[in-house]
Amino acid sequence: MEMNAMQEDEEILTLVDDEGVEHHFKVERRLELEGKAYALVTPQDSFIFRVESDEDGEDLLVDIEDEEEFSRVADAFMEAEEQEDQE
Repeated sequence: MEMNAMQEDEEILTLVDDEGVEHHFKVERRLELEGKAYALVTPQDSFIFRVESDEDGEDLLVDIEDEEEFSRVADAFMEAEEQEDQE
């Protein structure tokens, strides 16, 4: 586990999984209990899934396996975020 420097008063942890992929987490709170240190962390990574419905009408999150589809969707999310920032 690698600990990054403070970023904008936020403590960010970078964890590398078994496949070598980095995942970033914000440290929300630290505490010590019975002589051991603990950290409550929340993910900083974003994930994009396609939303589909099952036979009962419940939403399912589905991986986007097609690279072109993923690229189009990621671009659309980025454009929407840029428009929100301009408002």
